[in-house]
Amino acid sequence: MGRYRLRRLLGEGALGLVYEALGEDGATVAVKVLRPERAGDAAARARFVREARLAARIASRHVVPVLEVGESFLVLPFYPRGSLAQRLRERGKLGLDQTVRLAAELGRGLDVLHEHGILHRDVKPSNVLLADDGTAALADFGLARASDSTRITHDGQLVGTPHYLAPELIEGAEATRASDLYALGCLLYECVAGEPPFTGSRPAEIGFAHLMEAPPDPRERRPELSGEVALALVAALEKDPQARPTSGTALARMLHVARSASPA
Repeated sequence: MGRYRLRRLLGEGALGLVYEALGEDGATVAVKVLRPERAGDAAARARFVREARLAARIASRHVVPVLEVGESFLVLPFYPRGSLAQRLRERGKLGLDQTVRLAAELGRGLDVLHEHGILHRDVKPSNVLLADDGTAALADFGLARASDSTRITHDGQLVGTPHYLAPELIEGAEATRASDLYALGCLLYECVAGEPPFTGSRPAEIGFAHLMEAPPDPRERRPELSGEVALALVAALEKDPQARPTSGTALARMLHVARSASPA
């Protein structure tokens, strides 16, 4: 693929395939290519190009950068520890201190995106990559949308992943910073509790829970948590977007303060 030799498949999504690859200089990178069956899809190609353009505007260690753009591929840094989803699958839920650190890193990454007028719209564990030192970065801008960009999805089309969708999105409202924060809240809850706050066998069942049910107290799954930590973990899961923390950093700070006030 251009100057890169693809070595093994790392992951895949609806839009692209991501491979570990070797550059001519011997450096290991990740190469994301448009799925062959989507090559004739004008909307898919537009999203793919937009992902590169959006990422090129960001300079943060907590947002995965695009190193190079080819005709039908993107070159990204290689994250040797893989995704947060892999980490949770292989080793189970995180410790509270790990989750507090993750909240600070992802909260900052999300704030940087928002400061640039970009909504991620698909914050979830498989879209968080872990560097060699464990630092987390937000990845996959396939569903991201800048405030000044052309709308690619059709009116009424729901985008995102059911377990992390804010109630207002399920009702058909536009994505906002608050809906990204809701998704981050679901992710952090999952890190501590071992599964997302709302689960079910069908997307409609999960969507109904987001709309109508209060999130389960995380102490039901982690009894050792303090009440302060439990409240911080569900702070971003308010049904009313106006009641959620105002930024990723604010959410992370709430969790940090609650952790500091808790027994070790």
